Amino acid sequence: MNGLLSILLGAIVGAILSYLLPYIVKTVIFIFKRKSPTIVCGEWVSYIWWTKNGKIEFAETKVDIKKGILSEYYATYSDANATYFGKAHMECNNLCINASHKNVKVSTVYEGTIDIRYDLSTIENKNQLFGFWLSRNADKKVSCGGAILSRKEKEIDISQSLEIIKNQFNINTDVPVLSLLY
Repeated sequence: MNGLLSILLGAIVGAILSYLLPYIVKTVIFIFKRKSPTIVCGEWVSYIWWTKNGKIEFAETKVDIKKGILSEYYATYSDANATYFGKAHMECNNLCINASHKNVKVSTVYEGTIDIRYDLSTIENKNQLFGFWLSRNADKKVSCGGAILSRKEKEIDISQSLEIIKNQFNINTDVPVLSLLY
């Protein structure tokens, strides 16, 4: 009986350890990677254009990107009305962020998920990233548009954003496709 109990206990401990092994490995990797800073970590400001009540608005959101444990990075988008929490990863020289939100403070206008893809090719010389967002706008319609991610110390205003639109985004009014100019 003692031998059977020992085998059973060994099997249970083995099953628990094999279940936890991926998390233990990821935690050890995280501890070592956490000490080396990356170029995308830190405080940023996100700028997008979207529609609210049928009118185009220029929206500004504070963004904090940190290294993750179970994902490459964690991103938090926050403004006066909502906070979005998401995961981010690198893909083909792009920073890809998927963030979601369930708003308990105010109306459900801001509830939903947003996907954002920024091109990393301009981060070295400008400390700004350009890309696109895809989600629902404040009018609850599926929308996409240009997105700018700028270091907190390099914030931009609406007049600067109009210049960025001309220099960084290719907008063709004849077809419903948006693309960056480079």
